[in-house]
Amino acid sequence: MASIYKFLGQEVALPNTANTVSNTTIVRLSNPSATAYLVTQKWTNTSVKSSFTVVPYSELTVVKLVDDTLEANTGSDIKAVPVAYTN
Repeated sequence: MASIYKFLGQEVALPNTANTVSNTTIVRLSNPSATAYLVTQKWTNTSVKSSFTVVPYSELTVVKLVDDTLEANTGSDIKAVPVAYTN
């Protein structure tokens, strides 16, 4: 079953520094490159909440708190955009 996205902002390259991605709660991440990247989700106090790998040529949806941050381990290939969605 396909997901239907409502895009709520502009897509940005996910940096290797803390980014709330427009203070949203749902973020679509995409990796259009041939390299796998580690993404880290952190609480407001900068302690690690989770980390996960975004495999090459893939996309996924992350649900987070408004002030949680996301950051990629390196590069600028991971793209992030705030969304609302339904199945």
